Amino acid sequence: MLPPDERVKSRAYMYSALNVGFTLGSLIGGVALAFRSNDVLHALPWFTAVVFLVNAAAITRLPRAAHDDRTPEDRKLKVAGPGPLRNPGWLLTTFFCGVFWTNQVLLNIVIPLWLVEETDAPRVLLAFLFGTNTVMCIFLPMAAARGVEDVPTALKAVRISSTFFVISCLITLATHDTVGWTTIALVWLGHVTVTGAELYLSAASWSFEAELMDPRQRGAYQGADELSSTLGRVWAPAVYTYLAMNWGAAGWLVIAGIIVVATIGVHPSTRLARRFLEQHVPPDVLADARASNSEPDEGIAVGPPSLIDGDEPVPGPNSGPLR
Repeated sequence: MLPPDERVKSRAYMYSALNVGFTLGSLIGGVALAFRSNDVLHALPWFTAVVFLVNAAAITRLPRAAHDDRTPEDRKLKVAGPGPLRNPGWLLTTFFCGVFWTNQVLLNIVIPLWLVEETDAPRVLLAFLFGTNTVMCIFLPMAAARGVEDVPTALKAVRISSTFFVISCLITLATHDTVGWTTIALVWLGHVTVTGAELYLSAASWSFEAELMDPRQRGAYQGADELSSTLGRVWAPAVYTYLAMNWGAAGWLVIAGIIVVATIGVHPSTRLARRFLEQHVPPDVLADARASNSEPDEGIAVGPPSLIDGDEPVPGPNSGPLR
């Protein structure tokens, strides 16, 4: 919907505004937890429902915009080449990305549940953990995305993200036997490292989408992405919760091992996806698609310059899959 020279800057504002909203929500949650009253906590869903109604009313006031900028001649043209469901490399890559995005399950479900049931940390700490996550996601995405410009650098970002994920698992499992301020510090550090996993994965996923999609079929490729990435993460809340809460330290090690396996698997899958495009998409089309990506403004907190149109802001305690 946006011209190429506005896409990156617009995404930056959307990304930051989304995380500002998450931060405000964390503050409200912290106030509710500080009252130490279940009645106050039970009121939060009602408050959230009212906020959603206000948002719905605001959306109806937005100006109507054109959603199809194709010319009549463009509409007569048929898309050439096979679709994304015939691209096994793309389906595998997005499946593994879904597995990587289970860092959000750790962030939003497993670590909070672990904190409440398996540590002596105060419940109010949860609000500060989510606040830290969203503040980092406002100010640090540019640092994480610096240098991520193609598939090889995106794979490097994946390896860094997975390292942060594994470190978070190791730190969190250690809090079972700590007490007092040590527990608080370690739980906070575990949340910081899992946020690091989120930031570097965001940068990598943006680059995968820019480099491994057929530019003539971006909508279809994003639809296939939603399918395969959902399959990659939909199982995680039940599995991760069971492993952490029932297996203890061994469960955390299994969770970390799942990410290590996905990290190994995504390398050949991206090569397979790239070869598919080289076989079925004209070289000039791929070159034009890369040339249309605009450079980010200096100081703007966004992903790499290889962002594509139609890409959603990466979801946080998410957001659906991406914040």
